[in-house]
Amino acid sequence: MANVDAITYTNQTDAAANAASMVANAALTSGKPKFIQFEFTVPAGTDENDVIRFGYLPSGVTIVPGLVTTTVATSCGAYTIELSVSDEDGDTVLGTTADLSNLGSANLGASLTAGSITTDKRSTLTGVPSDALTEGGKVFVNVLAVDSN
Repeated sequence: MANVDAITYTNQTDAAANAASMVANAALTSGKPKFIQFEFTVPAGTDENDVIRFGYLPSGVTIVPGLVTTTVATSCGAYTIELSVSDEDGDTVLGTTADLSNLGSANLGASLTAGSITTDKRSTLTGVPSDALTEGGKVFVNVLAVDSN
């Protein structure tokens, strides 16, 4: 008898492998969950190392990188984007998205480099592609945050 895994199971297993990016004690993070989605359609001439500004994150939210996902609606090419949270004090790298040519949802994966991040001021979700992206490609970045306000 073989095991057949649902996509939910696979995503939960992948998230468990990223335990370092999860909050050490979930009881320490409380508040209302807030879902924020950013939509990006690739304009002509989007090259490697360009900074993509996806949009603003409000102050007072905690982001758990292991719960951030990307959804590729139209292929952007076989490239990745390194996501960061940026404010006037600098950048905090969240990790690198999955292959942007794969349609559908994907967790950020094992390349996460940050634990949970709490914004103390309005911040910008930014991304830097690993190579020139395909014009017209469309990607959504989905952030589940805890609002402590």
